[in-house]
Amino acid sequence: MRFTANWHTHNFRCRHASGDFAEYARAAIGAGIGVLGISDHSPTPDNRDIGVRMFRDELAGYISGFHAAKELFPSLRMHLGLELEYFEDIMPGWADELRGEGIEYLAAAPHFFTLADGSMVNPWLPAPREDRPRFLAAYGEFVVKMIASGRYAFVAHPDLFGCFCSEWLPECDTLAREVAAAARDTGTPLEINAAGFYHRWIGLPDGGRRPPYPWEPFWRIVAESGATVIINSDAHVPEAIAKSVGDAFGLAGRCGIRPATFTDVAGGRLSSPLPND
Repeated sequence: MRFTANWHTHNFRCRHASGDFAEYARAAIGAGIGVLGISDHSPTPDNRDIGVRMFRDELAGYISGFHAAKELFPSLRMHLGLELEYFEDIMPGWADELRGEGIEYLAAAPHFFTLADGSMVNPWLPAPREDRPRFLAAYGEFVVKMIASGRYAFVAHPDLFGCFCSEWLPECDTLAREVAAAARDTGTPLEINAAGFYHRWIGLPDGGRRPPYPWEPFWRIVAESGATVIINSDAHVPEAIAKSVGDAFGLAGRCGIRPATFTDVAGGRLSSPLPND
């Protein structure tokens, strides 16, 4: 299969990426990509976590900059999105407001999740071994809640829990089945995120290593569920627009997954799928 649509792309506004719309568009065309979705990290009304997202007052420039670039590259089908966590104190109202300002779609981001006591956990950080079972349960509940909200076009790196949990536990199995079932039942695609292949790999108890994500056992369960799967590059620099996507397709093949390719977005959801052969 060829990589012809990428729905997860960033730019300099999130403060941990580089490049602007035109640079990603040129890179996409050079890589044979015909559909490019830009989904940089969304601002919030109160400018929280500002080190990893744009300010609220930068949103207008993000939107106008996108449309200016879109006019420059008429051969490329470009769509404007944002990657956004499900912050319950601002959602779903904030998602609706963003749609009203011209954002076409949202990528569900499990960058943070909430425990029963209301505290926020960063899944990028290793969790103490004794906390992993309850963290995994909370993470699964959070991702299922995002999916059930109906506000998202797809779930970005749903297996991000592989960053804080180095070994596959029974709770991982439960989490994967619940997330896969929610995605299947709502028709929400789950993303195999190619960027995980070139992040720092996780050391295993047996001395081996694996990427923090994608985590293969998760995707084998997704394959059994029949949920829709897409592959994205999650590019944070233009030259990574198709980086490691071959590894992502390889993982999909090992798991018996035929990734879907979507060419359009309608009503906040990915649409117009191509035959996956």
